[in-house]
Amino acid sequence: MFVASSDTKLSQQNYRHLSVAAVAASLFAVSQQIGLLGVPGIDLPGTSATVAGGTLGNRGYMGGALALLLPLSIWLARNRPGLWSYAGLIIVTWGLSATVTRGAWIAGLAGVCVLCITRQLTLKVILMLSAGIALSLAPSFFLPDAPIRSFSGSSPAAILTNNSGRTVLYRSALIGIAERPLLGWGGNALWKVMAERSDQELLAEGGAPAHVRAERRDFGVNAPPSFILTLPTGEKQWFFLHVNKVHNEYLDYALTYGIPAAVLFTLLLGYGIWNAWTTAPVLSACLVAYGVYLLTWPEVIRFAPIAWFLLGLALAQRRGVTVET
Repeated sequence: MFVASSDTKLSQQNYRHLSVAAVAASLFAVSQQIGLLGVPGIDLPGTSATVAGGTLGNRGYMGGALALLLPLSIWLARNRPGLWSYAGLIIVTWGLSATVTRGAWIAGLAGVCVLCITRQLTLKVILMLSAGIALSLAPSFFLPDAPIRSFSGSSPAAILTNNSGRTVLYRSALIGIAERPLLGWGGNALWKVMAERSDQELLAEGGAPAHVRAERRDFGVNAPPSFILTLPTGEKQWFFLHVNKVHNEYLDYALTYGIPAAVLFTLLLGYGIWNAWTTAPVLSACLVAYGVYLLTWPEVIRFAPIAWFLLGLALAQRRGVTVET
C-alpha cells in the first residue's frame, strides 16, 4: 500500500505540472484571440487563436493539446479547489474554445463526458467550464472591429459540415489501404497514392479553382501532387496538395504501416483507457479526448509525447489497488 500511495502522489504531481502547462499554452491562445499577441511576420488579428496556433504551430494542434489536458485542469479544480485552480480551468476552457477547431471541441467534450460518467464533475467545475466558454464568445461582441475567422462555408449549415479539404485525404487513404492492406506504403504514403490517382479526381476532391486546363508537374512520388492551372481569365496558377498526413490517425496508420499496425495502435489506446477507468478516470478522460481528436487530426510531435506519457501512466495503473480521489 505504501508503494501504491507513493505512485498515486507522483501521478498527482504530474497532473498538477501538466495543468500548469495547459494554462501557459491557453494564455497564448487567449492573448491571440483578444489581439494582445500575434505571430511574428504575420498580420493576423481576430477573435480566434491565429492559424499559426501560438506555440504549437497550428490552432488545430493547440486545440488538440488543450483538449488532451482539459481533464487534468478539471481534476485540479475538483481536488484542489481554490481561486488559482478555478482560474486555471477557466483559462484552459477559454483557450480551447478560442482555437475555433471543431475536432478539438468535440475531443474536449468527449473528455468531459468521461468525467461526467465517472462522477468526477461538480457544480463548481461545470460553472467554471461555462465561464470559460462565455469568455471565448465575448470578444465577438466587445471587439467588433476584429475580424472573425470562422470555418469556410457559404451558409451556417456549410460552416458546420464543411470538412476543410479532407475529402481528397480520406478517399486517397481508403484507396491506398485497399491496395496494400497488410504492410502499407511506408513514408509519404498519402503522396504515393495520390501519384497513382487521376488528375481529375485529385483536382475535384482537392478543391481546385475553376480552370480550363491543368498540367501536372512530376516531382516524384515523395513530393506533393502539383499542377499548373490555366484559369478562365487566361492566368496561370500553381495548385498543389501539400498535406502528406491523413487527418485521421487510424487511417494514417493503416495506410502507412498496414491494417495490423492500425489495429494494434487502437487496441493499445483502448487498453490504456480501460485500465485507468476505475483507478484514475482522469487519465481515461485524457486518452478518450486524444482518441477522438485523432479522428479528424494527425498525431504530431508537438504534443504527442504528452499523450504517450499519459498513456504510460494509464497502462501502469494497477486495477483494484489504487483509487483516485
